[in-house]
Amino acid sequence: MSEEQGGEGGAALKVRDWVMDQMYEGVLVVGSQLPSQRDLADDLGVSRDTVQRVLKAMGQEGWVESHRGSGTRVVMTPSSGSPSGRAVSVDSLMDAAFRQTEVLLDVYSLTAESLVTPIRNQCDRILGEAGKGERPQLNRIRLRVLLPAENVGLLYPAAKEPDHQAAVAQRWLRLARMHIGLIEQALLDVEAAGSVSSVEMTVRHMSATPGHKVYLINGAQLVLSPYEVIERKLSAGGEPVEAIDAKGIGASIIHFVKDDDPDSQNSLMVSSHQAWFDSRWKLLAE
Repeated sequence: MSEEQGGEGGAALKVRDWVMDQMYEGVLVVGSQLPSQRDLADDLGVSRDTVQRVLKAMGQEGWVESHRGSGTRVVMTPSSGSPSGRAVSVDSLMDAAFRQTEVLLDVYSLTAESLVTPIRNQCDRILGEAGKGERPQLNRIRLRVLLPAENVGLLYPAAKEPDHQAAVAQRWLRLARMHIGLIEQALLDVEAAGSVSSVEMTVRHMSATPGHKVYLINGAQLVLSPYEVIERKLSAGGEPVEAIDAKGIGASIIHFVKDDDPDSQNSLMVSSHQAWFDSRWKLLAE
């Protein structure tokens, strides 16, 4: 079927399906170089403009990265991190996102603990490359973090005995501030080195206990991680305390990626959660 017969949307889908099929079959792995845009257009019977548009979209989603003069290579595959509701790692998603020209990251979390290591790893990589004289492709980082209000009575973590609640609350507050401070410092180091042109981090608070972690990446990807409520002992006030807590690190995460159909389930999941975050950021957070 020619591009004229299949329509522009059909041609774009043809290109995307070919790339994803090659990934699923293991022909394209992380680091693999894609055929040139001209070769892809000729082989698939589509225009180079269509190929360019599809690869740009897949780059925004974190699958590939393109550099003028050196072509397009794979940076994430369904085995290293998968689209459309499959489990992935935050590290792989952050690595793909921070290799783009811009990363816009919105986070809703209990303490932001699981974001510390991925962000610091990326900042260390950028600084290391800068030390070798390499200029990162990334030009802008904008991070918005939404946390529970510091004076709200959280559902968890919460002491089983009321006498220990103040100590447990102080423990949560200390951890949340520590994790935010570590992320801020990593970004400040990148900004101070001049490695990235624009670095912005804003933290706001909302009077609610998160039921799950939410990561929104460039308005194109959504990561959800439900907080599993558990019973365990916490070290609070210098002694072990029986408490209700949330399992954060190691919890399952689910990944959704926008596609070419704005009414598809995956696109709606991403766009609706972006609107959900934006409305709370604007109207409820302080």
